[in-house]
Amino acid sequence: MRELKKIVIYGDSISTVLHGEGGFEEYLKKRFSAQVVNYAVSASGLALGTPDNTVCVLADEKNIPVDADLVIMWHGTNDWYWGSPVGRLEDEDSGTFLGAVGEAVRRIRKAVPHAAFVWLTPIYRYEAPDQGSAPGNAYETRNKAGFTMTDYHRAIMEASVYHGFQVLDLRRECGIHEFNHSLYLEDGVHPNRAGYERIIQVMERGWEAVCMS
Repeated sequence: MRELKKIVIYGDSISTVLHGEGGFEEYLKKRFSAQVVNYAVSASGLALGTPDNTVCVLADEKNIPVDADLVIMWHGTNDWYWGSPVGRLEDEDSGTFLGAVGEAVRRIRKAVPHAAFVWLTPIYRYEAPDQGSAPGNAYETRNKAGFTMTDYHRAIMEASVYHGFQVLDLRRECGIHEFNHSLYLEDGVHPNRAGYERIIQVMERGWEAVCMS
């Protein structure tokens, strides 16, 4: 596995240090003895039209460190929440989720073509989406655009083939679900310490494949 000196994170509040006693950032620093640069913004989505979206963050070249060895992208859950249209794989419109995925991948790869790149899929979420009337399992609940989180998860997996990037499938592998989420999520959305420990276990199993890419 390659030596990592700088890891860059893009995402929403789940990727910040604000939940679960510091999130997963400290784990990365210790695991790889690496510098971690974190551009995650609470409540943000990926696509244009979501607050503080990562497409706009990436439009400023200063926000893509050219010496990054590993780039972690963790988006999808707030695109569900805010109601980003899923779109199509060939979209060039960053107002759709898939268009924004393509734009993010292209910008990052152009700036740091040597870096490993991995996308994390959204975990279980129990909440009402923007303008929604009642909370529910996001993987079953339709947002104002008519999509469930399942649609965004499927979009990430299809985009990983289309664009050729690694995925760590936290939805499938971290084991947080409707019957145990109160043990692992602070509020139905953000992991507590036990939730991040489950996420870290999935990360730990996946690094060899990711860092060889």
